[in-house]
Amino acid sequence: MRRRPRLAGILAVPALLGLSLVAPTTARAADVTSGDYKAVFNYTKPGSTTLDHSILNDLAGLVDHAAPGSTVYMGMYWFGLEELKAKMLEAQDRGVTFRMVSEKRNESISTPFTAAELKNGSTWTWCTNSCLGNGPDDVNAINHDKYFVFTALDDGRKNVVWQSSENIAVSQSGELNNALIVSNNAQLAARYIAHFQDQVKHAGDSAHTTYDHTTSDPDAPVEAFFFPRDTASDASHYGNADIVASFIDDVDCARGGRIRISAAELDERSSRPAIYTALEAKKAAGCAVEVNGRDLSDPNGDGDNAGVNELTGLDIPVHANRPGGCRYATVTCNRGTTHSKYLLTEWRKADGTQVRHVFTGSHNWTKGALQRNDETLLRIDDPVIYQAYVDNFDAVRQGTYDIDSTVYGSTAQHYSRVNTKADGDQHYSAVASGGTGSTTWTAVVYEEGDRHDSSDTELGTDVYLRLYKDGVPLWSEKKLSPGGTGATWSHQKPDVGVDANGNAIVVWTADDDGNKYGDIAVRKVAPDGTVTSLPRPHASGDGDQLRPTVAVAPDGSYAVAWESTADGSTLNRVYAGSWSGTGALRYQDVRVSTINSGAAGSNRRPDVALDDAGRATVVWEEDADGNGGLNIGLATLDTSGGFAVARKVANTLTDGRQTRPAVAVAGDGRIVAAWADAYTTGSGTVERPQRVYHRIFSASGAPAGAEVRTTPDTSQVPSGRPIGTQADPDVAVSDAGDFVVTWKEAFVDGLDDVWARGFNADGSTTGRLPALRMNVVSGGGQGGPAVALAPNGRLSLTYADDYDGNKFNEMRLRDAFANK
Repeated sequence: MRRRPRLAGILAVPALLGLSLVAPTTARAADVTSGDYKAVFNYTKPGSTTLDHSILNDLAGLVDHAAPGSTVYMGMYWFGLEELKAKMLEAQDRGVTFRMVSEKRNESISTPFTAAELKNGSTWTWCTNSCLGNGPDDVNAINHDKYFVFTALDDGRKNVVWQSSENIAVSQSGELNNALIVSNNAQLAARYIAHFQDQVKHAGDSAHTTYDHTTSDPDAPVEAFFFPRDTASDASHYGNADIVASFIDDVDCARGGRIRISAAELDERSSRPAIYTALEAKKAAGCAVEVNGRDLSDPNGDGDNAGVNELTGLDIPVHANRPGGCRYATVTCNRGTTHSKYLLTEWRKADGTQVRHVFTGSHNWTKGALQRNDETLLRIDDPVIYQAYVDNFDAVRQGTYDIDSTVYGSTAQHYSRVNTKADGDQHYSAVASGGTGSTTWTAVVYEEGDRHDSSDTELGTDVYLRLYKDGVPLWSEKKLSPGGTGATWSHQKPDVGVDANGNAIVVWTADDDGNKYGDIAVRKVAPDGTVTSLPRPHASGDGDQLRPTVAVAPDGSYAVAWESTADGSTLNRVYAGSWSGTGALRYQDVRVSTINSGAAGSNRRPDVALDDAGRATVVWEEDADGNGGLNIGLATLDTSGGFAVARKVANTLTDGRQTRPAVAVAGDGRIVAAWADAYTTGSGTVERPQRVYHRIFSASGAPAGAEVRTTPDTSQVPSGRPIGTQADPDVAVSDAGDFVVTWKEAFVDGLDDVWARGFNADGSTTGRLPALRMNVVSGGGQGGPAVALAPNGRLSLTYADDYDGNKFNEMRLRDAFANK
């Protein structure tokens, strides 16, 4: 018995190949068999230290069954698994011959056969810059194949082709891959063996060898396509120089056409223009087009996310199955990401015959894969295998919603669109949760407008509300604002709170007549949809009241804070008012902020939170000394409007600018405040890039410590996904004191993502929601996040989603998570 060595520097592999089979991470089937066809998938979770070796184990079983006197052919980009090599050496001892080609650029991380280990006529051939695409200009070409061919197995099967997206390496079991096994197909096996022989023949020359339609079998239920392609020949024969685009061209959208794509790498449109043109045409023709991929695949090395953004720009959202991006990674960022490369197409012919194609193999959606690399793509027409791939696609898609089903479960409530009106622009959301231990009420409020005046993006906006009970919407979105007269009216900057019985209180700045002076509108909306007007929080109608914020206690009492110029000054002040659960006025027009004598400062952008005693804590952008360097003001009012916590500056970093504060309080009055901080010197030196900070205070206003970065830079932050500019934080806290902060953050392509992170009451993170990118689609831009924690711990988060980059947003809800 040969001793199986371990690979250094990676996780120990369970005894594959003797290795114990690592089961899939969920109940989803790892393999599906249909006659002589078998599909195998793996499902390793993002960030998991447990790998799913289903594909490698299945291949090891084939090697175990290689019949004495048979030959096994291998074409592999990366062969780096000693355990499988040991199996192959044992098969060699039984009289099996191995003919192998692999890419030389991976030699340092490979486990090739040495000359002394080759027996029975076995050979090992290195491809340098691929075997076939290794012409003078093909310095970036690679042998990217991932196939085995078994001429005979001891169970009676012959001519068995194993085609996968997975390389032979342990780390590949950490990514989402697939393998297709076709048995007893002499024609297909002969095609692969001929391809192998071509690779060996041209491994040492500088010719650029291509394939055309003559090496394919269009009338067979299984057909192989080999690369690099003769694109001129393909244009003549298939009607498209890009053969993959020709597969898309074939889909009949008028007869139920549907296209599903799993892509590890999405090159930008300029590299594979025909694919984008084909998908754009099919989308316009009514085909359903869906894509699972991984963001920042960056196949051309220019550090962008262009392929994803360009697809989403065609209204084809790419669901990035590295949910939460990658931050503070204790394992590779590729763990749990898509490495499968398949295309699923379906439609009905005129006679009603159902067409279902699976195209799978090693072929990425890159220019090199089409024109330079040694690649293989396999088409199979089998309804059972097709459904297996559809199930895999759907399971991977659901994983982008669930983040981690073992922690948060699996539910449609994890990702939904709030707005039912498809046109217009939905933005500036707020979310609140309330209820009892058995029932959760969640309210989402937002602006919606058609942007009829490009000079002011909030002219013509109305306020809409949608209310949910235990994640299920009670009714369609409800318009709360009355519109207006003229061309300059608007209803802006809504906020919402919810009591224990599901009554939502909504506030916003109303300018019905378009005179550019707003009042604060307040509405109470019952679960049955009944709308009641409540008193405005300001007694006077003079001046301009804007940016209101509301907090609602379980008993229905509420507090409102807002920004005002009601005293006739051009400088804004922050005011507050409060009402009991029965509607009795507690206080009104209490000025929370202050200005130093003679200073020309301004106080803006308040946020408010209520504790169980009815005390209202308010934070705001504070410039009391009028020097333009904003701080964060903080104060708490008691139920009579007096200061239970006197005005204070919440931040200790008082240089630079602190902006966009948010606040949450636990039932006992403990306070968590968050804001964005940045400091650039007068000479333009960036001392502190803009990042989100948070700080914890007792109910009396005593700080638990200085403010801290919500996401500090550490060695665990991947260099390819650095922390970007952060803004617009929001925060929610439970009565136990644990809390969640959300914010928007610039991605490497300059577009924004939405993130969240959970903390314990003491500010530690153990056992809490990890730092996660919460937007499911990574193309386009997302922003304006808001977060709520229900009394039973249910976590809800909303954001505006411009995934297609058309500058018009939709409103998304991520619901039914928890701070764990």
